[in-house]
Amino acid sequence: MAISLVFSANALALNVVTTIKPLHSIVSNVTAGISEPVLLMDKQVSAHHYNLTPRNRLVIAKADVIYWIGPDIESTFSSSLRNNEKAFSVLDVEGLARHELRETHNDSKQSDGHQHHGDHEHTEEIDPHIWLDTNNALIIARAVAEKLAVLDAKNAQAYQNNVQIFADKIRLLNSRLAERYAGIEKQAFATLHDAFQYNEKQFNLNHVSNISLHPTLPLSGKQRLLINKTIRRAQIACIFYDPAHHPKAAQQLASQEGIRLQSLDPIGYGLEVGVNLYDNLLENLAEDISGCLAK
Repeated sequence: MAISLVFSANALALNVVTTIKPLHSIVSNVTAGISEPVLLMDKQVSAHHYNLTPRNRLVIAKADVIYWIGPDIESTFSSSLRNNEKAFSVLDVEGLARHELRETHNDSKQSDGHQHHGDHEHTEEIDPHIWLDTNNALIIARAVAEKLAVLDAKNAQAYQNNVQIFADKIRLLNSRLAERYAGIEKQAFATLHDAFQYNEKQFNLNHVSNISLHPTLPLSGKQRLLINKTIRRAQIACIFYDPAHHPKAAQQLASQEGIRLQSLDPIGYGLEVGVNLYDNLLENLAEDISGCLAK
């Protein structure tokens, strides 16, 4: 949605703002037929590398409510949203499945004395990729509907009706995903960057190892030896990587060990924004994971 048109489409509608594509899709399902939320990060770029624009600042200033994951994902927006009374981190929603960050082969302290996880600035040890569990998506949608019903009481029932429709979509999506993953649960795989454990744990996939805590750092010789041993011992079939991170380390390991390399997109970089993006994102993940492991 063009930012210049955001505030003219319906002068009486709430100005609902979101940050990343999956969250925008979840919120869009809640507001369907009532208003269209604004997506701040509408460019094909990693959330970690996004540069805040003057238009972003304008949209934030005029928003009635802003939904974001939190500073571990949208670090660019931390200064604008962390203490903004209109901003709500969905990581704080009650009832979510939350998983701790997992160890990797290069999770030792770096030279600056701090631990790193991708380009995230972790203040806690919770993996922030919560949207990749479809049940979390539904819990987030319900929390969004409750908040919007308070801010926009005249549409409270419409928000609740939309959540029920979304719940039905999630139920059908879970059925399709379970069917897609059937038969590959025991196939071992590794990831370059640990962004997918919510999906892995929901569908009981056999994740064996994370290659890198910080994908932009090279692996040491010792780390490479440890990973090679893990790959051989566990008979790892595939290494998956987030396309936002350069897969050089994964490419080298895959080449050395003769195993497959596959990108997995946790954001939906190339997908059309809207209510269907969330379903498409999870189905694309399932297709890419099962396609690599089933070969």
